[in-house]
Amino acid sequence: MDQLLKYRWPGNVRELKNMVERAVVLCRSDEIGVDNLTLSNLSTASESTEIDPLDSGSYRPMSLSDIERIHIQQTLDHNEWNKSRTATILGVERSTLDRKIKRYNIRRSDD
Repeated sequence: MDQLLKYRWPGNVRELKNMVERAVVLCRSDEIGVDNLTLSNLSTASESTEIDPLDSGSYRPMSLSDIERIHIQQTLDHNEWNKSRTATILGVERSTLDRKIKRYNIRRSDD
């Protein structure tokens, strides 16, 4: 609860809704913990001069398509390649997920 209260919610209610949905789907226990929360480390424009305590200094520039490809791969792996569940978590249709898998040439890690 502390993490939820401290977070600045740059995406407002939509971001909160998406975060809660992801936590519910991904949580493997009866209680959602801090590890289940996917809070962004990005600051809003008004706080750009503040130091983000969650930033580990591991930033490396990447294109949005690279970030999307990595996120899709990790979400698929986390869900043991259950595409329906992954599409729900990502907030896309299953057919969209299939197109992105093909576009990014994403393969199972164990293949």
